[in-house]
Amino acid sequence: MRKHPVQEARFFPRGRGEAEVLKILIMEDDPQLPSTLKDLVEDNPRYQVVPTADDLDGAITAAERY
Repeated sequence: MRKHPVQEARFFPRGRGEAEVLKILIMEDDPQLPSTLKDLVEDNPRYQVVPTADDLDGAITAAERY
């Protein structure tokens, strides 16, 4: 049985055996979708969702902060 690509993904080494966490910014104007996406993404410990944004200005501000 073939593995899903996410299952085959490798951690990026960060030193001393620690894995680097990939930070993801979600920009979506639908008020319910970001929460659902965040829950799905954060089921995998390799990913962390930084605060979501509902417009381009909010996304740029969040990206600069994180």
